[in-house]
Amino acid sequence: MNTTNLKYVDLTFYRDELLYDIKNYCYIESHVMEEDAEEAKHTVADVGETGNVDRVTRLLNLYFSEVVESLYPYTKTEINKTTDSDVFTEPEKYEVHLSLPESMSITTVRLMRDLIHEFLVCMVVGDWLSITNQKSSETWVEKGKYAKERLRSIVNSRGGVIRRKSHPF
Repeated sequence: MNTTNLKYVDLTFYRDELLYDIKNYCYIESHVMEEDAEEAKHTVADVGETGNVDRVTRLLNLYFSEVVESLYPYTKTEINKTTDSDVFTEPEKYEVHLSLPESMSITTVRLMRDLIHEFLVCMVVGDWLSITNQKSSETWVEKGKYAKERLRSIVNSRGGVIRRKSHPF
């Protein structure tokens, strides 16, 4: 990619906005559960409660790192420190700094933003439900994987990388 013809874009994802959607989806999931599962309903809906939200935050941190790595052609930066740790962090916001080709449109950037948000929320909901209501977990994980696959297709189509599977015919 020619560095002289780049656009620089920062995408910001606010933790409170992500948590709002995660809590909302888990609340809805708890209300569609069977009537006789009252205790389980509370457990599903309690995703944002003290203690539980720490798990959610760790997952947001993990999945956000995964997103940044999957956008590597646009996010690669040089290493400027040699140490890191796994100290629990609760960021107020998650930021992706992108170096995009000049030909990239704002509509594509907005689609990328929405897909990243969807991926983060769905994967966290899927993980929470894998603990609290396994029947619904796979649906959310599949939604998250679909969002990530669409994001990957944008990176591949806009980055000029074409990968075709081998076919015998």
